[in-house]
Amino acid sequence: MEGPGSSSQFETNLVDLPRELLMKIFETLPPKHVYKMSRVCRLLNRLIKDDSWWMNQIQRALNGVRLPIAETKDEEFTPFTTRDAIYFEERRWAAIAQETKSITEGSCSHYATIDAVKLFKSSNGARFCITGARDRSLKIFNLDAIKNSPVNKDTWVNKEKEGAHEGWIWSVDLVNEQNELLSAGWDSTVCLWDIDQRPFHCISRKIDAENGAVTGILADEKVAICSRFHSTITIHDINNNLESVGKVRAHQGAITSIAQKGHYIYSYGVDRKLRITDKRNLKEHLSIRNVPNSLNICLNSGLVYLATSSGEVHAYRADNLSPSHNFRVVPDGNAVRQVIKTKGSVLALTQLGGLKSFSLAPAPIEMYSTGKFHCEPCRFDYLAGDVAVGCGDGSVTFWHRPVDL
Repeated sequence: MEGPGSSSQFETNLVDLPRELLMKIFETLPPKHVYKMSRVCRLLNRLIKDDSWWMNQIQRALNGVRLPIAETKDEEFTPFTTRDAIYFEERRWAAIAQETKSITEGSCSHYATIDAVKLFKSSNGARFCITGARDRSLKIFNLDAIKNSPVNKDTWVNKEKEGAHEGWIWSVDLVNEQNELLSAGWDSTVCLWDIDQRPFHCISRKIDAENGAVTGILADEKVAICSRFHSTITIHDINNNLESVGKVRAHQGAITSIAQKGHYIYSYGVDRKLRITDKRNLKEHLSIRNVPNSLNICLNSGLVYLATSSGEVHAYRADNLSPSHNFRVVPDGNAVRQVIKTKGSVLALTQLGGLKSFSLAPAPIEMYSTGKFHCEPCRFDYLAGDVAVGCGDGSVTFWHRPVDL
């Protein structure tokens, strides 16, 4: 028989706690750990899958600021996923100050400015970075080798292709999960590569001098979407030797950046017009003019983000191109070269101020700044905590995702 001091008299199930106390406990735990607890019982499932509670946690994480309406109305938005992404980004950028960055040099660098950077994971989880440069070469860096062998830089380059183009390489993109790569550049050429081969094997090559240099390329299912120096957007069939299947004059002058989602292509040009083109008929769906002078656009979470030459980031609703919000990244006169919006942060690469990470919301807080690079940064990519920045001297700077994230 158990005595009055036995522990069984004081046993309490988690679900016996008051709801307010339960939710206070959940606030101290990582979002993914909390979400796993929804499997325990119906009560916890009901409490934890309450979207209003997760929305409240997002607002608390952003110091009381609400997310833009366009972001919460986006078809891919879920409160839990966003709160989890914010938690991840907060920890990722808090950890970067203690990390040792890796910088390529010598034979593992390019010999000229890097204008194209793309991070990706292979089917077995290995991490890589593809770069294209004005030395007309493509390189694939093995991020695991860079992290595990920081001194032996000869192992950093997994594969490379010199003379991949006859002009500067401006853009690259991966074709689904097929180990195929699209590249494009100043030589008015689009190339499709089999990157499983060593060296790269060119599957098909399409020269289109009439429409000019290719400033950007996107892989979309079975077609390649190209923005052109001569004001056009061209569409090419990936499975049919990159033959042209569509063309539209979208701007007055060079198109500097494109993005796409679903049936729509978003483009920005030197005419300072932001345009939406319906991919199905290549007709203009919507456009606005006199947009701030921009170097890059990024489409994510129901918003189009523009990196401006005046040092600001401007956001527009993706559905109707109405202004959402803007914020200053660096002092006027210091351009923002590129912006990437993730589910939990906004990242901006500046001409002189380095790479900066910001919290979400219309009035974001700067979470981290790398400070000035050893030379002018040109292009970057970000994937699940990994960062790669291509620079004007042909080098690439890497920061690796911490193992405990």
